[in-house]
Amino acid sequence: SAYNRCLQKGELSVLACIKMLSLMVSLFDKTSVAAYYTKVFELCLGGFDLRRNPPSCLSSIVDIETSIISLFSGLIMKLNEKTFKPLFVRILEWTETEVDNAAGENENNRNVPRNIVFYRVVCQLAEKLRWFIHFFLCIPFCVTDEGL
Repeated sequence: SAYNRCLQKGELSVLACIKMLSLMVSLFDKTSVAAYYTKVFELCLGGFDLRRNPPSCLSSIVDIETSIISLFSGLIMKLNEKTFKPLFVRILEWTETEVDNAAGENENNRNVPRNIVFYRVVCQLAEKLRWFIHFFLCIPFCVTDEGL
């Protein structure tokens, strides 16, 4: 993909690619959103893992990660609740998924990079969708064995 080729070229190429994709997403109509949101989401999910497994050609991933989080939040603004919920659940599952340890990584810290990214994503979404995120974060505390 173009994104993977940009990753090989370095940080400026990746940032330009993400900026271009963000602009395209901001111009999506309902038909385009329905057609492409899963592909954009998959790209974002792969980009969220840069903190855990950064390519050697990137000196810093913070700007790229910030751009990808911004792209993701722009995509979310185009979705309805029905399409947003499964994506949010996938990110939560991605965060909790056990990953292989990198060389020399402490067994207890292997998911820390994903937890950091998840925190940053939730903070960004909370700024844009305060009422909706509040609803999602309250669900685990409201559910009992009998249901809601």
